[in-house]
Amino acid sequence: MGCFLVSGDYYLNFDNVSAVEIVPCTTPAPGNTLSSVTNSCSGTPFTLSLQNQTLGQVVSYQWQSSPDGTTWTNFGTNAATQSVTQSSPTYYQCIVTCSVGPSTATSVPVMVGVNPFTNCYCTAVPTSMDGNGAVDFVIGSWSNPNVSTSPYQNFTSVTPTTLFLNSVNSATVHLQTGYSYRCLVFIDYDRSGTFDAGEMNDAGLSNSNNPTTQTGNINIPLTAMTGITGMRLVVTDNDGNTTACYNSSWANVEDYQVDRNQNLHVLILQQQVRPMPILHSSAVPHRWM
Repeated sequence: MGCFLVSGDYYLNFDNVSAVEIVPCTTPAPGNTLSSVTNSCSGTPFTLSLQNQTLGQVVSYQWQSSPDGTTWTNFGTNAATQSVTQSSPTYYQCIVTCSVGPSTATSVPVMVGVNPFTNCYCTAVPTSMDGNGAVDFVIGSWSNPNVSTSPYQNFTSVTPTTLFLNSVNSATVHLQTGYSYRCLVFIDYDRSGTFDAGEMNDAGLSNSNNPTTQTGNINIPLTAMTGITGMRLVVTDNDGNTTACYNSSWANVEDYQVDRNQNLHVLILQQQVRPMPILHSSAVPHRWM
């Protein structure tokens, strides 16, 4: 910028000046609130958006959530989309405001439900399998003999075995692979919809005979939640594998359900530990000193 004095008049010169046109926004009409999922898994992100776009540069967005569709709480950022997580069914809507006017409109709410935790386990579909993979899975007197037709099989419709809290259970995997396979059994002890590292039972590494068997133990801690939960058998040529979400090569994955109950002996011990009542009676003799 330069300033010059000429004949009593002032002249200002400006360099590198640009003009930005502010486009006024249109009257908001957001339409329906949209969700990328109908039902979510607890803690898994999904996306909220709006059916109609509001044009202009002075538009603001206030997102709201509600447990019942009546009482609303503000959340989120000033944006036309939101990434959210939830642990219970929730209603969502967005208040869209155009500052010119101003004018405001609220989107039609959407309710997003929550999937049963048994529908939320990670995907595990290996790309290949040696031979027939695991052909029988045995826990105590329960078994599921089968010839694997694909690297992943869903056996959650098979009647579940019952395992007791605070118990150690023998598990045997029958294999027809011709290679040594690591045998892992995952049980969702806390019914969270995930197979965590502390929920892995390593049944050991088989030999390469064809066929062969591998036997190990399944431990059910006293702190495990009772009721039906997910169980996953993962057998893989990757001897160092420790994940339930195995999607690489040369493996066989089978999904099951298992029922955990209180151990009868634990219940009896809990009853026996109850404190004995203190009895007071006037018939009790007293010794006078």
